[in-house]
Amino acid sequence: MYQPNSKCDVLCKEQLYGLNQTYLALGKLQKRVHAYVLSDAISTHEYSQLTASAITDQHLQADYLYLVDPLGKVIMQYRGSENREQTIQTSKFLLSDIRKLLKYARVG
Repeated sequence: MYQPNSKCDVLCKEQLYGLNQTYLALGKLQKRVHAYVLSDAISTHEYSQLTASAITDQHLQADYLYLVDPLGKVIMQYRGSENREQTIQTSKFLLSDIRKLLKYARVG
């Protein structure tokens, strides 16, 4: 899940790219995971795997990626970066964590 700030700048676009690529890299595990962007003001049409949601959460910091369980609890938080190399590295960490969690998951 990603909650951008009010305008989509370079950092926002990098996070959307990273989240989309992470979701694509899940392969057959995609059916167990959803990728949400908590803003209906941000266009996600270039990122086909992301779902925009009008719901926002004031408790979440903007421009972070969050790993959320099926019950709605935030499990992990990942800092965003404007650097493509750092975005790719963060996506790898996120992908690794998702795979580990799904391996041991009882819900979802």
